[in-house]
Amino acid sequence: MPLMVVSLLANCNNKKQWYQDSNFINSLTKDDVGLEKEVEVNGLKHKVRLIDVDHDNLTDKSGKAHTTWEFANLISDKNGYSLATVWNFEKGTSSNNYDFLNSNLRKAIDGGGNAQLCWYRKDETKATQDSEYKNKSVLDMLPSDLKAVLKEVVKEIAVGNNYEVRTYNTKLFPLSYQEMIDTIPEGTAVAKEGFTYKFYQGDDVSNKRIKWQIKHHDGASIKSTKIEEKDWDLENYAGVNMESDPSGGYSFTRSPHTGGTGNVMHYITNVGEFNSSQIYGYANSVAPAFCI
Repeated sequence: MPLMVVSLLANCNNKKQWYQDSNFINSLTKDDVGLEKEVEVNGLKHKVRLIDVDHDNLTDKSGKAHTTWEFANLISDKNGYSLATVWNFEKGTSSNNYDFLNSNLRKAIDGGGNAQLCWYRKDETKATQDSEYKNKSVLDMLPSDLKAVLKEVVKEIAVGNNYEVRTYNTKLFPLSYQEMIDTIPEGTAVAKEGFTYKFYQGDDVSNKRIKWQIKHHDGASIKSTKIEEKDWDLENYAGVNMESDPSGGYSFTRSPHTGGTGNVMHYITNVGEFNSSQIYGYANSVAPAFCI
């Protein structure tokens, strides 16, 4: 076969993904916010959307990451069912229970922190088992060509008993309460962690906050230090389905509930509303964001 033909075939077989196309990425403006693309996680196509342009600060202090994308689909296993993880296992009153930086949740997303890495799934008997992805973070699950173009950015997080706002560096992160709402309602117990992304600016964006499941899933709930099914309490399932919205699932934010004493954190319900629950009590899915 002529060398030119071989070369052309090689180019066709090695076609760049959209996120590798720097001309495309650099051409995006705030007018393009809401644009949807796909990336692979665990070999499955997951939908992501552009939520802002020139929003997040790069850790090398060279400026802003040009684009920020958020998963619109909950992270799923190879069969398409939403994976469930917990924030932390232990009940207690120490500041560590409010510390996202060293939480199971952060470990499950970007591999940082000192917590146990854990994912759970439902098997065919409806029992909740360790997932085959137990030892992987979402960052581990991304294709290498996507990981190669991710930008490390600075994110804000409230930690400790006094909910001091600190920063951490990451390439993959759950959004905060503040980043998903224009104005925090008066009396809401939550710290200001970052600024609202353009995609979430407006009066009623609850429908935009809904995180979709690739396949319906009943999710999981935690009892003591074991994740197990609770048929009587569907509201606390990670991938809970309701007739009003059969494909939405619950997903974690990174924001603690700063007014409580029962170790609580905020999550997004399957209809896109904010709620809170005990850190050690429930498992939820995740739909993190990243910058290119």
